[in-house]
Order: sequence, then C-alpha cells, then structure tokens
Amino acid sequence: MVRLRLALNRRRPEKTAVIEAPVVRMVHVTSTGGHREERPMIETTIRLGPVRKRIRLTITSRAAMRFPMILGREALAGSFVVDVSRKDILKSYRA
Repeated sequence: MVRLRLALNRRRPEKTAVIEAPVVRMVHVTSTGGHREERPMIETTIRLGPVRKRIRLTITSRAAMRFPMILGREALAGSFVVDVSRKDILKSYRA
C-alpha cells in the first residue's frame, strides 16, 4: 500500500488530499536523467476531457519538476491520437 499526498488544484497547492492505493508491483524505471530506480506501480482511473480510462502508473516525487504527472503512450493507447503540432486542445473543454 502507498500513501500519496496530492495537490488538488495547481492554483492552490496547499490544498491537498491523502490517497492510499494498493501496489500492483514494484518496477525498475530509468529516469530521464539516466538513473535507474525502483518505483511502486498502482492502478487508477484518469479522466481526460470526456474519456475515463483505467491505467497503471509508477509513483515518484515530481515536486521539483515542471509537470506533476506524465502520461506515457501505454496510458494513451487505444483512446487518443497525439498531434504534436497542437497543444492544450482539451484546455477549453468543460465536463
């Protein structure tokens, strides 16, 4: 079981929630800096615009990084097509 403290709103990072999730397994990941580390993998549901999808993701601290979460191609597969020539396409969408 992992316990995560998550910021619920980027504009109010002091507002957090503690979430617990079972660990599916431990995996070895090579970070973008080339460092190999062991991370817990959890399963969760994400929502991107109108799409809800069950995905697996690994957990690590991203406190000092620009983006709080990065979704990989496996998480997006089957539900999305990535157009690298455009950005913030879902930003104006209201669920």
